[in-house]
Amino acid sequence: MVLIRLASRLQTLRYHAATKTDPAPEVSREPFEIYAPLANRLGIWQLN
Repeated sequence: MVLIRLASRLQTLRYHAATKTDPAPEVSREPFEIYAPLANRLGIWQLN
């Protein structure tokens, strides 16, 4: 479940980056504050 949520947020942020649109503040804040530290603890930063 956590990996699916991480992938979903990553896809959303990549979409906004590709279309050069600014996401809503909560869309960009949630991954930064919650999912980035969690991914780091899970070791996902090592995956490519």
